[in-house]
Amino acid sequence: MIKHIYSDFFGVLASEVAPVWLPKHMSAEEAVAYKRDVVEQVDKGVITFSQLLAYLSIKTGVPPQQIKQEWYDLSYPHSDFIAYMYALKGKYDICLLSNASSDFLRLLLDKHHLNDLFRHVFISAEVKMVKPNADFFLYAMDKMGFKPEECLFVDDNPVNCEGAKKVGMHVVRYQNAMQVRREFEALGVSLPID
Repeated sequence: MIKHIYSDFFGVLASEVAPVWLPKHMSAEEAVAYKRDVVEQVDKGVITFSQLLAYLSIKTGVPPQQIKQEWYDLSYPHSDFIAYMYALKGKYDICLLSNASSDFLRLLLDKHHLNDLFRHVFISAEVKMVKPNADFFLYAMDKMGFKPEECLFVDDNPVNCEGAKKVGMHVVRYQNAMQVRREFEALGVSLPID
């Protein structure tokens, strides 16, 4: 029986940012390589968000503060899914499990008024672990005292979904709020009864 729900942030609760911004300022091939080689270092907590902005500024000629503002502006909430998650909160523990810079993601959680949605927030840069590695999922469940078979994970990235499946979590790949709700319901997840 599912009792706990872990959600990704980018591409699920809110729009993607880096994959949208990077191709506007470099070739598609460079953007993919830059996300893999540099942005993911921020996710791992190897470099800070400020260092990333400095690297991006050198690469693109865009001032760091402007990049930060453009990234902030690119993030818009998936309001229908957020509303559904808030409705589920009365019955399930909702936790965030995201690969991200701590500084930037916490800024966006404030922007979208999401801090009170989560029982706990797990950000890769803070714990120095990233999805799809099993250690991140296991850490997030162990920290909360949750069993994998009681946990449902939702992410838009199929690789991350596979990582969660491998540790025994139930998984739904996000495409849109209605599809997720149908799949949640098929797994027995239901809204609280008033």
